[in-house]
Amino acid sequence: MTLRRAALAGLALALAPALPPTLPSTLPSTLVGARAQPVCSAPPPQVTLTPTFAEPVLDTTLDLAALQRLPRSGTPSPRDSSHLLGLTSYEAVGSFTVDYATPPLRAPGGPLCGAAQAVQLRLGFEHVVVHIAREVAADRCLYDAVYAHESRHVQVDRDMLAQYARWFETTMRTQVRLIGAVRGDSLDAIAAIIQKRIQTAFNAAFQSFQQELARRQRQVDSPAEYRRLSVVCGGAGGRLMAARRGPG
Repeated sequence: MTLRRAALAGLALALAPALPPTLPSTLPSTLVGARAQPVCSAPPPQVTLTPTFAEPVLDTTLDLAALQRLPRSGTPSPRDSSHLLGLTSYEAVGSFTVDYATPPLRAPGGPLCGAAQAVQLRLGFEHVVVHIAREVAADRCLYDAVYAHESRHVQVDRDMLAQYARWFETTMRTQVRLIGAVRGDSLDAIAAIIQKRIQTAFNAAFQSFQQELARRQRQVDSPAEYRRLSVVCGGAGGRLMAARRGPG
């Protein structure tokens, strides 16, 4: 199962042992249901996470008007789009696959039961593009200032994955192991139950990841930062912004 969410801001990875204080050490156990009754059992599944990111591509082909028309649904973005001189877009992705224990288990005198043997997680960013308006690229001083700003978005994502990939993996390992062995009338029915419970836990973890990422990216796009960009390079950025807004 794969989750995808288009967004604007940054990218990257690197595992780190530190647990971010802003997220819980585990998700509520109710997300995956009660532990299976001890009529059948299975060894704890292996749970691993592969962080991934696409190296950013630089794009200076869009003018200011086109840049401000880029979709920003569900993404931290400036309150006033006329501030935009550059933009970093990406697609945040998360997915998991499940390998099931074979042959299926059967409790003595009881129903068929099965369990996850391994769960592979993936978390990261795809289609990362750093956009800098064509008018900005024509001014080397302003280009360097805007590029430095967009690089802060990239660094936020690098830090985010470095800190949260380990949290994500640990949280999902706890939740997946709570599922244990599941009873059912068929292997398909058992797999559907396990898949649904893992999906519920995965959705909650991915949502927490997205919320914290959005919060950190909003801090980069502060009013003070846009005021700074408007006065750098002799006010070149401010003049472009004013021209885009038109007569006031």
